[in-house]
Amino acid sequence: MIKSMTAYGRSSISSPVGRWVVEIHSLNRRGLDIHLHLPPQLLCFDIEIRKWVGVVLQRGQVSIRVTLQSEGMEPCLSEKYYEELKNLKSTWEGFATKLGYDSTQVTIPFLASQMQLVFAEQATLDTESALTYLNKAIHSALEDLMQMKLEEGKALAKDISSRLQGLEKNVSMIMQNSSVAVSKYKERLQEKLQEFSGIPDHDERILREVAILAEKLDVSEELTRLSSHLKQCCSYLESKDLSVGRTLDFLAQEMHREVNTIAAKCADKEISALIVLMKAEVEKIREQIQNIE
Repeated sequence: MIKSMTAYGRSSISSPVGRWVVEIHSLNRRGLDIHLHLPPQLLCFDIEIRKWVGVVLQRGQVSIRVTLQSEGMEPCLSEKYYEELKNLKSTWEGFATKLGYDSTQVTIPFLASQMQLVFAEQATLDTESALTYLNKAIHSALEDLMQMKLEEGKALAKDISSRLQGLEKNVSMIMQNSSVAVSKYKERLQEKLQEFSGIPDHDERILREVAILAEKLDVSEELTRLSSHLKQCCSYLESKDLSVGRTLDFLAQEMHREVNTIAAKCADKEISALIVLMKAEVEKIREQIQNIE
């Protein structure tokens, strides 16, 4: 199944030390590029988090934000913290006055939030216990992310498959019309030569010219390769392998090259019109494939 590289996942898990909240954003990128945003007390888990993510994801720019939230303000509002709150209130009121703000804006909820920050800085985490909860929160967010990746991947695969089918029809039409194009050129060439010099249809020079032209205009090899690339793309879109983005990107480049070669050889208006449409479709397919992991 196809996975999109653009997705979002979130998890929220309660623990004795607070609530672990993990948010993961992923965008398209050739390799795996992980950006971590961790509170100071969790920086020691940087390497472990990267290992966990690297096992699940192969490509993309991944941004991970982890926060550890205290659940409730009762502890910091208890009587034993009265002096700390009083000193904190005095400090913030002094700041407010010096900065030209109304000191009455220093409210109880504001002081409580500041005390929570003080607790977070002073808290000492049990490394083993914290790592267990963090692992659970990260993998829960990754599962959520993967679900969205698969849903977005289905939409991408459906759109690309539809465009590939359209290209297959165009290839068949060009195969049918390419031989007709050579015959038309032969007829025009014969008419021009007879008009100027009365050279008969079976003249060796005409036959040689037509043979040379037929070789120059022959796009059968390019069409065969293009058809093969289209079939391979369809096959990979239906594959159970979840990481086919690089392979599809390579095939899209090859399709683009074959279409350009056909366009350079083409001398027929009807075929040229088809080629223009095919170029646009291949370009759209390439853009879509850039977002596949």
